[in-house]
Amino acid sequence: MRRATPEQHGALQAVLEDIARQLPWPPGSTDLHGVPTWWELLIAAFDRLQKREAVLLPAIDGEGFDGNGMDFVRGPRRRRNVNSVEISEIIEYARAFGVERGVVFREFEQKERRAA
Repeated sequence: MRRATPEQHGALQAVLEDIARQLPWPPGSTDLHGVPTWWELLIAAFDRLQKREAVLLPAIDGEGFDGNGMDFVRGPRRRRNVNSVEISEIIEYARAFGVERGVVFREFEQKERRAA
């Protein structure tokens, strides 16, 4: 499979930044989280949708559990290792997630301004 293009990585980064700027998580809180946290949350949900298993293991310090959608054989999913088809699907999934929750994406704002 072909690797994702720089343009696709830029589009994903913009979508993640817009979600991070506008959407508190968990619902009902006022906590905003950064792009890395949203990548982990969205890729974990996307992987579940694709029927990929996540692994949750006891933390090495004995305080809770760690996992965050990680596959402990391969390590955390990295954006740079996503192929071009998969990144397009992830972008679409992330945009739909954001739109359902009221996120306004810069890409769409710019198109609306040009049309006016």
